Amino acid sequence: MIRAYDSGQPLVIGPKVQVDQSGIVFPRSKNRLAWTDIGVVVTTNPYPFAASVTTLMDLRKSAKGRSHHWCDPSGVPNGIFIFDLIAHAARQRGVQVQDYTR
Repeated sequence: MIRAYDSGQPLVIGPKVQVDQSGIVFPRSKNRLAWTDIGVVVTTNPYPFAASVTTLMDLRKSAKGRSHHWCDPSGVPNGIFIFDLIAHAARQRGVQVQDYTR
């Protein structure tokens, strides 16, 4: 996925998550969240038995700002890889990624 993204291809993950060079579109949303509107990506994992796997991602304008979107990949085929891709794309644009472990 990362290689395809780096080559400029838009990626559609699962039924409706799209990640491309201009931003992200999440399920149940027709609005694009542009990379310029994201200041920090905060990742969490509420499950202690799988601490190395990110399960939730919060996209914010600033570290103390309000959330733009919680991303939960439950039920999305290969959904756990969404986080690697979003973190990679965010870092390319100078967006801070917190608590992310690969």
